[in-house]
Amino acid sequence: MKITLPGIPAHAVPPQGRTLRNLNVGPGWWHHLVPPEPASLAWERLRYVGDEDAGHGLRYECWENSRYYCSVRRFKKGWFIKNRPYVVIGISNADESARHDWRDFQAIKNDIVGRDWEAVELYPAESRLKDPSNRFYLWCCEKGLLDFGLPGGRMVLDADEAIAPQRPLPRDKSLHEASDGSIPRRRREEKL
Repeated sequence: MKITLPGIPAHAVPPQGRTLRNLNVGPGWWHHLVPPEPASLAWERLRYVGDEDAGHGLRYECWENSRYYCSVRRFKKGWFIKNRPYVVIGISNADESARHDWRDFQAIKNDIVGRDWEAVELYPAESRLKDPSNRFYLWCCEKGLLDFGLPGGRMVLDADEAIAPQRPLPRDKSLHEASDGSIPRRRREEKL
């Protein structure tokens, strides 16, 4: 049986019995299968706008830009590993939508706690689930306390270099520079 998909060239459709994973032959192999996404928006740094008293002795730092507003609680100790300092960032979209953009969340983490801190987002057991609004939380700690993640060093690929669907990086490269100043190959070429 021949498979046909509207708008996709016949050579891009896997033969019967083969999967898209089998066809991964290098950067850009998927361009005929997935429509391109627009580039990420350039990052607008968050600005500190003050503190808020939440009652019961709880104070939050407030940070915002035109797309997000965040509440930040800093703890001097208590992280579950080594009782180290940690920070909890609550993130909401300015339009109150449920949009969840990983690149933006990485930039929020960088703006509030720094590039050398790490953060996790928890998907809890159903018995602990809290879902009262379109709000997301990052739990942040010093680098090296989390003993999990993808192996190897830093790797950021633009859409034309990626081995799976990836939207283009924003023209503003600052978000995608490492703390050591290294930048992805395409950005290095543009900088020359």
